[in-house]
Amino acid sequence: MKIIKALLLVISFSLLVGCGEESKVDPLVASIGQRVLLSYGIYDLAGKGNLNEFALLLAEKPLAAPENKLLNKGVFNGYVAALIPPTTADGQVEIVFRNGSVFAITGVDFSSLKQIYEGTKRLEFVTAARVGGSLLGFAREQSGAWGFYTFSKEGWQKSTMDIPMLPIAEIGVAQLVEYKAKPVIFWLEISGRKIDGRIRAAEYTAQGWKELPAVGERFTGIGSFGVCSTTESILLVQDIGGQSKTPITGLPFYEYQGREGEWRSIASIPFSTAGLARTGFGIDIFAGAEKLVAVRSDEAGLELLYAVDSEEGIWKPLGEFAAEEKTILDYFNSDMAFNYFLIGLSLFLLGLMLIRRRRLQTVIQRSQGSGAELPKDARLSQLLKETRIQRIGGFATLIDRGFALLIDALLLLPIPYYYINAQRADFMDSVFTAEEYYTFFIWLGALSLYTFVAEMIFGQTVGKAAARIRVRSAIGGRIRPSQALVRNVARFIDFFPVPLGGMRIWYLIAAVAASVTPRRQRVGDLLAKTVVRRYVPLTKRKIVLASASPRRKELLSELGLEFDIRPAHVDETYYGDTSAREFVKLIAVRKANEIVRGCDEGELVIAADTVVALEGKVLGKPQNSMHARQMLQSLSGRTHEVLSGVCIVDTATKQLLAAVESTEVKFREISATEIEEYIASGEGEDKAGSYAIQGEGGRMVQEVLGSTSNVIGMPMELLQRMFKDLDAS
Repeated sequence: MKIIKALLLVISFSLLVGCGEESKVDPLVASIGQRVLLSYGIYDLAGKGNLNEFALLLAEKPLAAPENKLLNKGVFNGYVAALIPPTTADGQVEIVFRNGSVFAITGVDFSSLKQIYEGTKRLEFVTAARVGGSLLGFAREQSGAWGFYTFSKEGWQKSTMDIPMLPIAEIGVAQLVEYKAKPVIFWLEISGRKIDGRIRAAEYTAQGWKELPAVGERFTGIGSFGVCSTTESILLVQDIGGQSKTPITGLPFYEYQGREGEWRSIASIPFSTAGLARTGFGIDIFAGAEKLVAVRSDEAGLELLYAVDSEEGIWKPLGEFAAEEKTILDYFNSDMAFNYFLIGLSLFLLGLMLIRRRRLQTVIQRSQGSGAELPKDARLSQLLKETRIQRIGGFATLIDRGFALLIDALLLLPIPYYYINAQRADFMDSVFTAEEYYTFFIWLGALSLYTFVAEMIFGQTVGKAAARIRVRSAIGGRIRPSQALVRNVARFIDFFPVPLGGMRIWYLIAAVAASVTPRRQRVGDLLAKTVVRRYVPLTKRKIVLASASPRRKELLSELGLEFDIRPAHVDETYYGDTSAREFVKLIAVRKANEIVRGCDEGELVIAADTVVALEGKVLGKPQNSMHARQMLQSLSGRTHEVLSGVCIVDTATKQLLAAVESTEVKFREISATEIEEYIASGEGEDKAGSYAIQGEGGRMVQEVLGSTSNVIGMPMELLQRMFKDLDAS
């Protein structure tokens, strides 16, 4: 029942999000006879980003008639650079995309749409117009150089027309129009990252480019303008919405007639006051045979007006086109339904996580008092424990992973940088070009290879080290090379939706969904059976040594670690029913478990036990002088084995590691006098085998094969290997 309720909640929320209004950007307008053709990009939470959506508007006479409504629409994967109006009443509108693709449409639905030319991969068009009967485009090459291109049956060809004497490399917004059979280019310049200055223009003549007077109000910020031409003049509207500090009631409207040589200000275009209070996302204007139409987009949506009397500033809305009513069936049949469902799911999971965390905080506050009861919810109990250990050994959060990925990604950007710089790849676009796909997978491949090598050797990358997280096996300990390989090959599965749906939402959805799972595992972690854990350096851990041995205390201090000493008292009697190796491990585990029972969560307990074995027989600590004499005589001239069992318990992750180190020690032949003198010194009274290699007993040793620290009582090499195997060390 809970699953059904959650699913219904997700679907309901998705419907609410899906019925919301998208932000529409960069509108362009043209006409086919009495019908208006409008294109605009859509930008919405579903990650669809700057796709272009075409809308055909039915415009009957008069233009303000109620019959004016959205007739049809289609979606194209790409930016539109220009809509080229037809030269005759029954002609076709040509659609030029940013990549140079050219389409034509003649009817009032998309059945008449046909592709004339497939775009190139080397050019980025910003504007185009029909000049002298031919298509003329203004584009930027891969090298960054600007140029004019003419369109023919063979495609786009470099024009002999030179570039105007202007800082064309710093161009921001540009538009081309034909005026009296000559091309005129308009542009806004960029100063740094901002558009600065008034609108500039240049006209191409037989003597070359002639710069026209600048036009419009000067402001610093992101702005745009719309321009069109008639047989007698050029009309221009400037978008200053959201730029002016004083309230405005309309946008500046200008007219240029060549014989006068100056721009003439006309009554402003009265777009809605609410819209003008915001920064515009684009504007365009079109002068047809019988109408003058202006379109503007902002956060409020799209607004179309047609001129009743432009001189007097009388404009009227052009129909009810922006808000199309949808039924639930239409919604589920749309190409956006799946995206909206994913949004609803991710936000639902995120909300669930926030609610659970809030409940957790309440439980923590209540548990501060004496006698406070733990919550009955097992999940909350687990979260409470994770909070109490103060980030030691818990699973990495979305912020942890994101921070690590950001650092690693920035480290690897120089690898495909040359290609990014050449192509100006924009990873914020939802629809990748072929060049951007290539660059993206260069970076992704480099990231996967780098993380594979780093995680296989160190268990973490530079980013993970900075975030203090590391990759571990799901069952504990370091990951195997095979796990590292599977985990990082699967990174392509994790990131594959990014070039399809945009960096904005797809990876975020997956990350949020993974962050609320018990172990917060992405696809690669699930396939490789790995987890990403937080950790705290050993130098900042609270360590407990379960031994009073001064030798172990001295050896552990050499690692630069601070620790408390809490001796463990367990039965160390050897009954001979287990091997020496298993016995010494068992005693170490017993010591650790005894101390763990009185520890706070987050403490690290280290216990050890050392025995001497001769031909499989355990030689413990001497009971008296006679017992010590017998052991030393049995060791004289022979090789014995020193075994140390080490047990580490991490109370944060409830992880127990136990291992045994073995060292072979060969004694020289020792005389009875030497034995008596050594027993009399008392050095070997509390030592396994009745001797201490670090003291006078070292004179009896002829050869050591293995770890000397193991013979002393704490195998430091083994201890450091075990530290590396800890999930939270």
